[in-house]
Amino acid sequence: MSIRSKLRRSWPGYVFLTPRLVGFFLLSIFPIPASLYLAFTDYDAVNAPVWVGFENFQYMFEFDYRFWQSLKVTFLFVVLSVPAKLIFALIVAMLLDKGIRAVGWYRALFYLPSILGGSIAVAILWRQLFNADGVINSALAIFGIQGPIGSRTPIIRSIRWWCSQSGSSARPC
Repeated sequence: MSIRSKLRRSWPGYVFLTPRLVGFFLLSIFPIPASLYLAFTDYDAVNAPVWVGFENFQYMFEFDYRFWQSLKVTFLFVVLSVPAKLIFALIVAMLLDKGIRAVGWYRALFYLPSILGGSIAVAILWRQLFNADGVINSALAIFGIQGPIGSRTPIIRSIRWWCSQSGSSARPC
């Protein structure tokens, strides 16, 4: 198979890959040399950068107490916190690996916060967006559409109808 036929067959993949590569280069690769350049300049975001060489580093090492404080705090975090968390995680993993009763429940309870955290954040976000004075209703009010639009959309009405039809005493909605 020739290179031309391979490219013809796989061009949609490259099209879908393009936004990721653009984001990678703009947000990862280009800031590194820009930061390196700005580290050797006097730059205040208003005036043009002025090259000062190693003066910034000399000031940081000799006079900036925040540098040494942040270095101390980072060192303490690495020396104390990281090993403690790793040891605790290893102990929990060893306990859950043993053949104890109801190990499935313990595993589920241990993993539950990571599942619920994202769901709760998304629920709060949607509630804030569709709130009566939320972003969506405020934007629609500019165009003359009034009221809480969230309660009138078909999907919200369908979910409310489904909740009212479920005979469960513990309603999900």
